[in-house]
Order: sequence, then structure tokens, then C-alpha cells
Amino acid sequence: MNINQLQYFQVVCKFENISKAAQELHVSQSAVSKSIRELEREFEINLFNRFNNVLTLTTEGKHFLERTNHILSEVNLLYTQVRDIHQTNNIIRIGMTPLLGCCLLPPFYQELYDYDSNLILEPIERNVFPVLNEIMSEKIDVGLIIANAMDLSHFGIISLLDTSLVFCTNIYNPLSKKESISIEDLREEPLVLITPDSIESKLLAKRFSDRRISPNVIFRSDQVYTIQHCINHEIASSFLYDIIVPRNREICQIPLEDPIVLHICLVWKKDRYLHSGIQKILQFAKQFQFTHYHG
Repeated sequence: MNINQLQYFQVVCKFENISKAAQELHVSQSAVSKSIRELEREFEINLFNRFNNVLTLTTEGKHFLERTNHILSEVNLLYTQVRDIHQTNNIIRIGMTPLLGCCLLPPFYQELYDYDSNLILEPIERNVFPVLNEIMSEKIDVGLIIANAMDLSHFGIISLLDTSLVFCTNIYNPLSKKESISIEDLREEPLVLITPDSIESKLLAKRFSDRRISPNVIFRSDQVYTIQHCINHEIASSFLYDIIVPRNREICQIPLEDPIVLHICLVWKKDRYLHSGIQKILQFAKQFQFTHYHG
């Protein structure tokens, strides 16, 4: 038995198919099949029930997978720890949504640089659920996320700040005269909104749905520049964080009558090995103070 055989077995269990496992592993089907046969021969057990190219674990196979997952987890931990002994882990892979990255990453990195100039951030832009998945698989070290209504029981969490979604429109829009905005006010208003799988969009969609209003969304974007361009040229209005201070004086921000408050956090996988670079960024995050971003 060797590590490669265990890794092949683990991936076959994931896909329940030799061909798909081989594609995932970038090896031949025969190499995967041979590894499984060698494991079965060595331990004199059947790991899989085989029917129409679909593999299902036997009782012995289920127990073997449980032990395999534990062994490979320990191997990965050992590899990371030994690597950390022999080199400085100063590169931190940080996942975030494009909008959060645009407004929060610049001041975050600037203060981090002042805190420890040897730390390097490697930004990875994803929507929130892929960020969390890649943190769990340790492809990403930490994530900047909106934590509203999220199950974060498997994550360590540091709260960074709260922000609210505010209605942003051109100063020549009649709605700009209002002190606060209701969802009913926006029944006919052309809107450019963030992509629908974001937490912000889901919260907004629920507000519209609760009032049985279908928002007049003309298109979607995660880019602050694109959103503000639409507002500047009176193409559409939008919602942005209240911490984003518009550079253009033709954009005004109006709070919602019933505010949508967003909780921005830094998260990481619980119980993983935290190399020195991750430990430093967590220490820094506990003292980070954000004021505003000039969008």
C-alpha cells in the first residue's frame, strides 16, 4: 500500500466511477483500476460493488475509506508543517467577492503592509460559496465574506465591520430628493444589481419578493466602476455599501427605510494547520479598523 493508491481510492469513491476518477487525477483508467485491484489483493477484501460501471462501497470499503480520509488528512498536515519549518510562509491566499475586494482589499492590504511588510496577499475572486468550499479544501487560506445567514460552524471567524446597502442614484433622479427609500419607491426604477448568487442580491431579492415587486433589473455587474458609470450616465440606479464614498458628485447615496446591514468577516477553516503567515494575518485582522473607500 502506498499514498498514491490511497489517493486514487479516495477519488474513485468521490465519483463512483473509474473513468471520471482518472480524468480528475490526470492518469489513465488502467492506472486507477490497477491501484484498486492491488489494494483489494493486499488486504483480501472487496472495496466496491460493481454494476454497470457504477461503483458502490462495500461495508469493508466504507471502513477503508474512513481510515483513508484520516491518513491522507494527516499526510497533508505533515507536508504543510514540514514545509513551514523549511520556508517562510509569507504568501496568503485570500478569497473574496469582486465587490468586497474592490472596496475592502486596498485599505486592508495597506494596513497589513504597515503591520508586516513581508506578508504578501494573493487575491482570489470568487462568489461566496466557492470561497467557502475552497477554504474547506485548503486551496484558499482565508476569506473576506458577507456572513449574513451563513452556516459557518466549520470556520473560524473574525468580525471586521458592518456596512449597510444604500440606494445609489444620479442627483438628477427625482428619487434623489428623498431622505430614505422604500422598496415600493423602486417599482419602476431601472436597476443594475450585483450578480444573483451573491449574498447582497439574495437579501435584496427577498425584500422585493416580500412586497411582491419584480425589480426592473436591466443588467448585473460586480464591478464598482461599471455600476457607477451607469449611475453617472443616468442609465440605472443601484445598491452599494455605505462605506463606498463616490468620487463623482453626481452620485448620491440614500439609506433604505428598512436597512439591510451586512456583516463582513474574515474566515478560515477550523482545525487546519495555520502556518506562520496565516497566524500573522489573523492577529492583524483582530485590530484592523476600516473607515471608508473612495469608489
